[in-house]
Amino acid sequence: MKKLDLHSNYLGYGGASHISTCISKIEKLNISWCKIRASGIKSISDVISKLPEPMKKLDLHDNDLGDDGASHISTCLSKIEELDISWCKISASGIKSISDAISKLPEPMKKLDLHHNDFGDDGASHISTCLSKIEELIIGRCKISASGIKSISDAISKLPEPNSFLKAELFKRFIDDILWLSYDEANIKNIENSSQIGFGQNRFDLRFQKIKMTMKKLDLDLNDLGDDGAFHIATCISKIEELYIGYYKISASGIKSIFDAISKLPEPKPKVDGLKWL
Repeated sequence: MKKLDLHSNYLGYGGASHISTCISKIEKLNISWCKIRASGIKSISDVISKLPEPMKKLDLHDNDLGDDGASHISTCLSKIEELDISWCKISASGIKSISDAISKLPEPMKKLDLHHNDFGDDGASHISTCLSKIEELIIGRCKISASGIKSISDAISKLPEPNSFLKAELFKRFIDDILWLSYDEANIKNIENSSQIGFGQNRFDLRFQKIKMTMKKLDLDLNDLGDDGAFHIATCISKIEELYIGYYKISASGIKSIFDAISKLPEPKPKVDGLKWL
């Protein structure tokens, strides 16, 4: 099944347990507003963690998961491409469990929605440790101040530049040695369509390691960041493709820092939404 939408039903623990028996047959599942708590999420997470292929999307927003539920979800994040756990009463402690798990993922999550969880600056600090493994992050109205946005901005600014070298991981057949070689983009284009490359009499299997270079989307609406937060965001704007900063309490001074940073970017410039609300 491509998609199953059960939102706003009174499923509770029993319903969550029943759903867990068929999750392997559902690509996108919406069970938001279903009165599911941590115990129900555990039964679902246990099954998802054993899936052979990741789910495309799991929407759990507006369920009373709390930090225990967040801890359960963290055990199966490698099997979820897009996760919505907004409005789930998750504090900084639960965010730490999620961030620790995301930081260990082999590939970045496509989207993580955490908006309307009151994790504050401590949660923002935890999130900053795994930003290289998240393509789209929504953390609107999470009680993040300028201090928390500095942690996030500092982490984003350290993402590799778009012209960074990529690494090709080479596995030599029949032996346990793993060799690491670096190529520039021009060299990679010459070999990326080949499953093998040869060196003398040796043959190697080729697998590319994707290196995340920018965030596709960062949504920070409805956080009390002010001009100091805007100054921090300006330092990493070259690493963000889409930025949402509505209801941000930013004055002309903070806006100037953002637009000064944008003006220095090579084309195309990032999409910036929300400034009309300031």
